[in-house]
Amino acid sequence: MTVTELKVEPIILVAEFYESGGTRTYLKQLLEFFSLIGASVVLVGVDETVDREMQSLLDQYSFRYVSYQSVMSASSGGTKEIRIPKTWSRGTQRREKRAFSSFVKSEGARGILVTAGTPGQFAGASTACSKSLYILHTYPHGRRQHLLSWAYMKPVFSRTPHFLAVSEFQKRQMELLWGLSSRSSDITVIPNTAGPAISKSDAPAALPLRVLTASWVEAYKGPFFWIDVAEKVVQRYKQGQVQFRWIGEGSLLNQARSMAEGRGLGSTVEFAGHVDEVGDEFDDAAVYLQPSFTENMSLSVIEALRSGVPSVVSRVGGLVEIIQDSESGFFFESGDVDGAAAALVSLLDSQVLREDFGEAARQHYASNFDQDLWNDAMKKIHNDIFGGVNPL
Repeated sequence: MTVTELKVEPIILVAEFYESGGTRTYLKQLLEFFSLIGASVVLVGVDETVDREMQSLLDQYSFRYVSYQSVMSASSGGTKEIRIPKTWSRGTQRREKRAFSSFVKSEGARGILVTAGTPGQFAGASTACSKSLYILHTYPHGRRQHLLSWAYMKPVFSRTPHFLAVSEFQKRQMELLWGLSSRSSDITVIPNTAGPAISKSDAPAALPLRVLTASWVEAYKGPFFWIDVAEKVVQRYKQGQVQFRWIGEGSLLNQARSMAEGRGLGSTVEFAGHVDEVGDEFDDAAVYLQPSFTENMSLSVIEALRSGVPSVVSRVGGLVEIIQDSESGFFFESGDVDGAAAALVSLLDSQVLREDFGEAARQHYASNFDQDLWNDAMKKIHNDIFGGVNPL
């Protein structure tokens, strides 16, 4: 699809992103999208400057970067140090609203788009003008987030004009916890994309058969459960037949490595940390495993679909909206080591099943998550909210 270029006034893009992970991937997709529709963007982030890769993208698209601190300081006359806010501070939300309202006017901006991984991050900025869209990549989960939602997020989000959720599950949580049930029409669901659909390729047959996980090494992602599953599976096979590999960083990375080593799993079960060429990891994978205890709309599972890799995922959150059970992958109940292991073994033992599931995964991706579909949906919502983009 060719998207018609059309110059528009600047959009303020307020983003929470890190050196790796899904929020960064999504931000890069947004920047590419805005370039395709000919938009002008001012990116606002938490750091004083951006890293080399992100700066290169901004230069490529002729976009600008402004730090959150500078926006907030300008509003206060530059007289005090500005810290990144705690999302539940009502005082910060009010200051954000004032600061970003002034920033929109000074830039002559069309509106504000917030993309965040932490529920409530930059909530005040999302109320700074009537043309505003708040994109959330997770959902308020856990007792603490539930309490914060009712006490602090619900009042401020009642003043946010529009929301984008990446799963129907997430939309239901936002309606429930942020008091948005009566505003369901203001929450648009657009599933994530991992890029253009790709053609068929043969499932890896060479040993070892690799079970891949690409995720943050955090408690809610289930790294210790993952080790339990891996240990149970590898016991069924001879040395060198099967390998478990987890790529990604996180606060529990060293602890998870120590646990795997302590069980004598050696190179059979590996926490590799950050890797640069993630696409190569999916090319080499026989099966993808997502053991999360809570999950919204996993970009990694969507990438597995795109790559034709059958998935074994916990039946939680938005994951049930990605995988077709017994067609492109298998579900297991959260915390069920035996169920996860059995599903993996059924795929590892049959190359024919892996190839059948892999082809079903590719077709499912092309029909539901292809980048053209995402571009079309994003173009419509941006035209509805910000104007200046011709509808399809």
